[in-house]
Amino acid sequence: MTAYLEWQDGYRVGVAQFDEEHKALLDRINRIVTANIGRHEMYWVSKLLGTLVDDILHQFDHEEIVMESTYYPDRDAHRGSHDRLLRNLMRHIEKCRLGDISSTEFGTYLYDWLLEHIVQEDMKLGAYLRERGMQ
Repeated sequence: MTAYLEWQDGYRVGVAQFDEEHKALLDRINRIVTANIGRHEMYWVSKLLGTLVDDILHQFDHEEIVMESTYYPDRDAHRGSHDRLLRNLMRHIEKCRLGDISSTEFGTYLYDWLLEHIVQEDMKLGAYLRERGMQ
């Protein structure tokens, strides 16, 4: 796993607000992954994880509001994807806090989680919104 993942144009969904939110999530994940995670640092890592969850919830809420207001045809499936992702994320956070997975494994999960969601779900939403003039 790369210790730090840089934003690439290939991750863009073409809707500026979503792209900025995704960049911020990637930045937050990078800060977690590159943190020196020792026992005495877990307090700070826990705070970073809490902020990450807050950021994700905000971003998902924003997407869901836009999907509703634009009558996105796949909004129920996309919302279901958000629900599954959050459940899995919470399980992985708990595993990380308990020491059941390494920080490297957790970082790999976070990167895969974000990029997979962008590529599999948000790219379709972005294309739909751009067709309707949203930039």
